[in-house]
Parts: sequence; structure tokens; C-alpha cells
Amino acid sequence: MAPRDTTGKQIMRDIMKELGSATATQLFDEMKRRGAPIVNDTIWQYMMSLVVNLPPAWERWPHVKDKFLFLRENGMYELYDKDKHGVYNNGQLVPPGTGTKANPSAT
Repeated sequence: MAPRDTTGKQIMRDIMKELGSATATQLFDEMKRRGAPIVNDTIWQYMMSLVVNLPPAWERWPHVKDKFLFLRENGMYELYDKDKHGVYNNGQLVPPGTGTKANPSAT
């Protein structure tokens, strides 16, 4: 069971650090198993709002800081690593050498 002062966002980050990668269902189930102090719909919204490479997430949740999930083409989530995945601005991959900076919320 998660401590009461632990946020759903922190629980999700901890899960991903442990698992490395996960499907949406695996991530949801693990959030529930750990007793995340949030309702089901909020878990699903976290999974969308924290994705670096999902343009609609930047439009819908522009206030969300510290996005840390990367959604692979096969539907698996993993922790975002700019050295591995590239630089993203508002959910779009920034081509190297263009001078465009990463969105400050992508970590």
C-alpha cells in the first residue's frame, strides 16, 4: 500500500523504474495493486498526461510538468530518455540540429 502522502505520479514513476517497460494494463493493474490514492479514471489520465511523445496530451494537459513516460509504437510504456528517444516539443520529435528546444516539461 502506498503511503498517504505519495502522489499517483510518483507511484507511476516508481513502477516504471522497477519494470522498465509495461503495457497500459500492466501499469494500471500495478497502480491499483500498490493502492494508489486515486480513482481508476485518474490513473488512465495519468498514463496519457505524462507521455512526452503524445501531442494531444500536451494540448489537453499543458499544465502537467515533468512528463516522464514514452509510448513506443508497439503500445508499451517506458521511461523517457532524451538521449535514447530524442528531444520532444509539445509531443513532436524535434529533428536534430534545428535549434528547436525541448519543451521544459519533458524530463
